[in-house]
Amino acid sequence: MSAISIKIPTKQRHAPSHWGDVLQTFVRRSYGKQRAAESLIVTGKINALRQSVIEETTKERPSVASIELTMKYVALVEVLEARLPFSHSASGSVDITFSWQSSLAPSKYTTSHSTNIEKAACVFNCAALYSSLADSLASQPDAKTTASLKQRKHLLSCSAGIFDELSSICASLHSEKSASGLTEDLTMEFVAFASSLMLAQAQECVYEAGGAAGMKDSTLVLLAKGTCDCYEQARAKLTPLLKIAALRYLPFVSAKALLHKGNAALHAASVYRTAVDAGDAAQIGAEIYRLKETASDREALQKHFRDHMRLGKDAAWKQTVRETLEAHLAKLDGALGKAVHENETMYYTPLPASMPALSGKTMARAVPFAEIEPMHITCDSALEMMVEDMLAAPAEPVEAIDPPAAAASAEPAGNTVASWSWQNKRTFNPFPAEVSAELEAGFQAWRVVAGGEGEARVSVGGGRFVDFKTMRQCRDDDEGKYRNVRRTE
Repeated sequence: MSAISIKIPTKQRHAPSHWGDVLQTFVRRSYGKQRAAESLIVTGKINALRQSVIEETTKERPSVASIELTMKYVALVEVLEARLPFSHSASGSVDITFSWQSSLAPSKYTTSHSTNIEKAACVFNCAALYSSLADSLASQPDAKTTASLKQRKHLLSCSAGIFDELSSICASLHSEKSASGLTEDLTMEFVAFASSLMLAQAQECVYEAGGAAGMKDSTLVLLAKGTCDCYEQARAKLTPLLKIAALRYLPFVSAKALLHKGNAALHAASVYRTAVDAGDAAQIGAEIYRLKETASDREALQKHFRDHMRLGKDAAWKQTVRETLEAHLAKLDGALGKAVHENETMYYTPLPASMPALSGKTMARAVPFAEIEPMHITCDSALEMMVEDMLAAPAEPVEAIDPPAAAASAEPAGNTVASWSWQNKRTFNPFPAEVSAELEAGFQAWRVVAGGEGEARVSVGGGRFVDFKTMRQCRDDDEGKYRNVRRTE
């Protein structure tokens, strides 16, 4: 039978961010046009890696490889941070904009010129991908087996550990003036809740594994109540968050807290039932007290499960929720009805006026970030070397490598100089001479050096670039808007 779980959605990009354009601009200004042309391959690889990371977050069934790829990209960003001056305003620096949607409300987004926002979004997605992996296991028919529960617990504990690490990154984001309108999912309050939610589900796996292993009811009382306590803690951390987060998660954590409060009462009642069956009739009063104690939660439990189903997945998942609720209530009703009937007809034992609250034991722990292996993947060594070569100081002054326009434009006799133009309705208008020269240099590097593969873009300013593969001039913020370009010799 499948299990009822919940995941944290991944963040999606709000607008494209092209490393190629900004890096080529920086390299051209710092080291000359020839170096910029040679850098097309490496900037193409950087753009391709980022695009692959974006695509991995949209997969219906992610894998650990998705997480590893994301962290490779994070490691690359850190390599670039160590070698480049990033700034939105300083002259001669790298100015790139990152924009990410909220995982809670895609209509909201964060825009920043800081690489910290890029790293935070990627680390967030790693934690979310771990929760997605656990959620996919919960939907399998063998979700309640010991092996599956153990695997889910590990994935959820890893997710909790990454969210814990993310809280420190979020703290630095809040201190930056470059972050515009940070979305709620990147607040310290939300990532603390997300970690708590992952741990509550991990603790639930511990409890269910104990039941599958046939542990005694006296032990299961502790584990069930510990699970209830974890969900209560997660619910408390929802309080400072905005309505949108509460609507998504409150029904789930509330229902789970009451469900496991009832499970703890059932196991406690079973302990008293064993004593009654062994001849200690006085314990039936304690059994009835524990079962009645949770009976008052019946209506609230049903309401929270109904609210949770409204956010639901498919019909099969909703059926699992209904069956889980019905089976739980049937157990409570059956145990309470039997105990009350026996007491009224056989034992006549008075119920205690009060009893101490049940104690819980929490076994689930977040896996420390340092122990999560995919989180420590380093940048691809070949790509790192290419970045170092691209940014290495030239042996000669830049002027010697990138001569003045007049000298550069001089061509040997008999050679034809190619020109570039863009289409406006039925006519083609020439690019400025300097832009046309940059396009030709980039085109030759792409065709000859790169063999027509890899990055095929050159920025032409004004928020636009030319793609040699499609022979189009496109807008940075909307690649669907373009004009045809033409190369003429």
